[in-house]
Amino acid sequence: MSSNSLSVYLVRLTVLKMNIKLPFLIFLLCVSFSSFAQSAKVDDYVIKGKIRGMASGKIYFSVFSLSGKKDSAQIKNGVFHFKGSLTEPSPVILSLERDYSNKPLFLFFTDKGQHTVTLNKDSLRNSQVKGGAATRDYELLKGIEKSINEQARSLVALRSDTSEGGKEKFEKARSSLSKARAETMLAFIKAHPSSAVAAWAAHRNYLTDPDGLAALEEVYNVLSPSLHYTSYAVEMRDKIEKTKMLSVGQIAPSFTQNDTMDRPVSLTDFRGKYVLVDFWASWCVPCRKDNPNIVKTFNTYKDKGFTVLGVSLDRPGKKDAWLKAIHDDGLTWTHVSDLKFWDNAVAVQYGIKAAPTNILIGPDGKILAYNLHGDELRKKLESILK
Repeated sequence: MSSNSLSVYLVRLTVLKMNIKLPFLIFLLCVSFSSFAQSAKVDDYVIKGKIRGMASGKIYFSVFSLSGKKDSAQIKNGVFHFKGSLTEPSPVILSLERDYSNKPLFLFFTDKGQHTVTLNKDSLRNSQVKGGAATRDYELLKGIEKSINEQARSLVALRSDTSEGGKEKFEKARSSLSKARAETMLAFIKAHPSSAVAAWAAHRNYLTDPDGLAALEEVYNVLSPSLHYTSYAVEMRDKIEKTKMLSVGQIAPSFTQNDTMDRPVSLTDFRGKYVLVDFWASWCVPCRKDNPNIVKTFNTYKDKGFTVLGVSLDRPGKKDAWLKAIHDDGLTWTHVSDLKFWDNAVAVQYGIKAAPTNILIGPDGKILAYNLHGDELRKKLESILK
């Protein structure tokens, strides 16, 4: 049942129970539909552009997301034009290649209304755009991030310093810059609480924040309620709710997914054991690097009541890659996946936004710990399975 259908159903149920008069019923329905309309808000945009150094050809428009809207237009006499609708102000990309991965591009933030873009064919990144409030806010954010990125580049020299105390100096500088970035980003969000760009920045910087729930909840509460309809805020709120539901001490929600032989496997099948639910993928380099640590720990404790349940975030049609990674890395425990990438049903249920992510669950089904990487898993089990 959709949220709109549910609202209407509840109103009807209330009418039957309370004998509400028709005029008030109409009022309630109007409130219900207006709330739904707010969540389905649509912004119309127009992009009028010029490109220096290119009289004709094709230009591509993409919303900056995995499943974002795409479009293309012809360049005539150095001029092009895009027109359409988006459900929210969004970061978009203009490029001269359909696939813009590792290619020159120009990224800016759309707003409702008209945008005027002047592109430089030989330097797309250094193009200019004029638009509404969101477009201007993003240009401001881009300037802030540019300054931080320039400081980050200065760390490269420190990282290559192999002298005594060099590593300590690098770690201190990196920690200081990380703190400065967090403070700067939070200051920007607090200064623009009603800007969709602030919601996007909060989503991008805090959704997988290692400081966890406290930082995410703080920045979400800074945002104006007028932004709560955006996908950025919705996903943050969903993460907050799921994090609370999945906090240490809570019973891990049950799930069932097929293994490599297409046989259903349930989390409840592992009751009575300590089980590490490991979200990983064959394409995930950090996951593959951590696998030897998990293998070593698994072999040490597999006869003492410990096991691993791997949940793969591999892409559709990539079962062979998934199976090959299992074989190559020597992962001899149970593995499940629906091969839906980030839309894996278990990952969505658990609010997983990064890989590798793992959850240690006790014999009683309660969550014991999160993200035990490197030697942390062995130390945790060592303290439990004495």
